[in-house]
Amino acid sequence: MKKRCIMNQVYKEDAKKYGPKMINEVDDVKDVFLKKLKMNEEHKEVMMLFALDTRNRIIEVFEVFGGESDIKIVTPRKMFKSLVLCNAYRFICVHNHLNGDTCPSAEDKQLAKELQKYGEMLQIELLDFCIVGDNNILSFQNKSLL
Repeated sequence: MKKRCIMNQVYKEDAKKYGPKMINEVDDVKDVFLKKLKMNEEHKEVMMLFALDTRNRIIEVFEVFGGESDIKIVTPRKMFKSLVLCNAYRFICVHNHLNGDTCPSAEDKQLAKELQKYGEMLQIELLDFCIVGDNNILSFQNKSLL
């Protein structure tokens, strides 16, 4: 079962392929995004949400953007729809930078703040916002950007 989410459709990937993985630190995130998803090898911009339960286990995986057009079209409303429907307790948002640089843009910082704000209102905690580059990952949580 493999589904993806682009624009108004919700595509979901089978969370089982990531194992009963608990996400507790950036190395766990790095393992999933670089080793299993190989987001650093993508030839298009991709943004994904990992919905987590109360023990930080992956329960659902959603691709909320995948394409060559501007990632700025992604809205928190579209993202939280998927999270609410799967009863997520926490979530991680990750996307790649095609140029390989993990330095966050102003838009990245703005989106992370919006997701954190809306997550607080809906009681779905933003655990981390990550940017994947060339074999590297930047965690907003580790850099105290959240």
